[in-house]
Amino acid sequence: MNPEDDEDVSHYVNVVGPLRHRPERKEKHGLVKVVTVNLPNGFGMKTDEEDECDFPEVVKGGRRVVCAVGSFEDLSGGMIDCLPSRMLADTGATLSLVDTKVLKRLGRASEPLKPYDGLVRSSSGHRLRIRGWMVLPIRLGSLEITMSLLVADQLHCDAILGVDALGAFGAVIDVAERTMTLKSTQEVLALGVTVVQETYMTAVAVSVRLPPRGQALVMTNVIGEAADDATVLVEGSLGLPPTLCVARTLCTVQKGQVIVEVCNASTDEYWIKKGTVVASTAVIPESAFASSPQPDERSPENEKQSAGNAEGKPEAVRSVTEERKERTEEKVKASKPDIPPDKGAEADFSDSKLSSEQKALFQDELNDFRDLFVESSKKPGRTDLLKFETDTGDNRPIKQQPYRVSGEEGEVMEAKVEEYLDLGLIRPSNSPWASPVLMIRKPDGGIRFCIDYRRLNAVTVKDCYPMPLIDDILDVLGDARLFSTMDIASGYWNVPMHENSVAKTAFTCKYGLYEWLVMPFGLCNAVPAFERLMETVLVDLKWRVCLVYLDDCVIFSKDFPSHLIRVRQVLTRFRQAGFKLKMKKCHWGRSQVAFLSHIVTPTGILPNPEKVEAVMNVQMPCDVHGIRSFLGLTS
Repeated sequence: MNPEDDEDVSHYVNVVGPLRHRPERKEKHGLVKVVTVNLPNGFGMKTDEEDECDFPEVVKGGRRVVCAVGSFEDLSGGMIDCLPSRMLADTGATLSLVDTKVLKRLGRASEPLKPYDGLVRSSSGHRLRIRGWMVLPIRLGSLEITMSLLVADQLHCDAILGVDALGAFGAVIDVAERTMTLKSTQEVLALGVTVVQETYMTAVAVSVRLPPRGQALVMTNVIGEAADDATVLVEGSLGLPPTLCVARTLCTVQKGQVIVEVCNASTDEYWIKKGTVVASTAVIPESAFASSPQPDERSPENEKQSAGNAEGKPEAVRSVTEERKERTEEKVKASKPDIPPDKGAEADFSDSKLSSEQKALFQDELNDFRDLFVESSKKPGRTDLLKFETDTGDNRPIKQQPYRVSGEEGEVMEAKVEEYLDLGLIRPSNSPWASPVLMIRKPDGGIRFCIDYRRLNAVTVKDCYPMPLIDDILDVLGDARLFSTMDIASGYWNVPMHENSVAKTAFTCKYGLYEWLVMPFGLCNAVPAFERLMETVLVDLKWRVCLVYLDDCVIFSKDFPSHLIRVRQVLTRFRQAGFKLKMKKCHWGRSQVAFLSHIVTPTGILPNPEKVEAVMNVQMPCDVHGIRSFLGLTS
């Protein structure tokens, strides 16, 4: 499977699947359709056994209307558990759904979900991945209702309000005025506008042979009048065999053609004949690359419309509505704590040459991964892909006495031990193993907390996993034009210790005996184990999408659309692995970056000035000792 097919970039636009028109029967239209339903207690909705819905309205040139009457409408001003959210009112959806990313923003991603066995499909026929259901409060205007929501992956919005939610709110939709009125409060909410989206099929221009487990870049002809230089989202067509995959990518139409990456995931050879339809392309409007307005921003048209609606209401209705709204706002304000704004995912583009629109799009992408970033390296993640183990064979435990330390060093030692205990990195130990703590002076006068594991390493069976050659890494980066670097916060501390090796990490000091619950620094096999873990996480992305050397990762590409896709791929892998990133050490969308003591640029590789500063500023030798030192430095 092509790695660039792993991630969904369809949240940039409203994307619908290939058109299947059945004029002989009338169907309900909507974003979500329940095909096979086994409802848990609390939903009480009817089972819908019909097939997935279609979009019967076709416009000339391959275009289709995706927000038509009876379909789904963009609803502004909604909140989920006090979180401003973008919702879709879908009159064709039987049930209501919420995206998993909303739970992560609410800090409720770890809460257990109630099981759900039904099958839910999107309007394009694709099966949605349902993780379960949970009860959440939803607010429209001043009205709040607690209800059950299905939790799904990769929705094109934060939540979809089906007929169950719309009925509970007493919503009345006025198609002509593009508004929705809540009957109980008489509040009027604005709906989104109808969107016309261009979708074209693409056919292979030249016959292609795909070997088993092989892939190829295939030139395809766009069927229709697609504009040149238009940005399109390429997706595989529904008629492809399940083992023939098309990478979901952003491409630019050139002379009526687009490049499609096709992968043969089977063990058999595939021949794709000329003229075979392999993909669909959805034209992305320029507005999709513009930054989204804030939830509290209101256009003059909306303000005028709201004012007009308010003037049309009876005075008694307005007073009741305003009183109820004020009372509700007071309750929300009283119950909601003063939470500082989340700045964990605010990227620094000061050294980037991206345009303002590209920076806004990049920031929107990073906002989907707010849970991945931490401001301090003292808050590492925890992976379940590896438990570090130290194999000492049949050797007997090694016990050493603690080293003597000065008063100043003892204060630093005590502070570090307390800090590690508070972070849950260590615990008191009664291990037969004991390695002494070694306090080392830094060049700036500070004191570093280290552990002398030399005797433990001497009896440890060595792991010979190879490290990547720096020259090979730099060669791969030679043709790239855009770079982003990521740094895993306290990389080693993301790896838990194996139960049978925790006792071997015990260290002794004047404040007692403690053992590590995470992989500590200083063990001989820590470096190869961590490199193996990183390459396992990025197994099919390394060398093609990104490069990794221990806890440093660089993403490279030749253009912005592919770079954005690759950033999402790598961030998704890190999230799945349980890693955390320190935003201050991450650099995004730059034309040159510092990586492995070098400056990587589109024109070549340069030495990092910070690393050669000491050599450039070396003093001229004036005696025999100075000459010998200089010769030793330069030889």
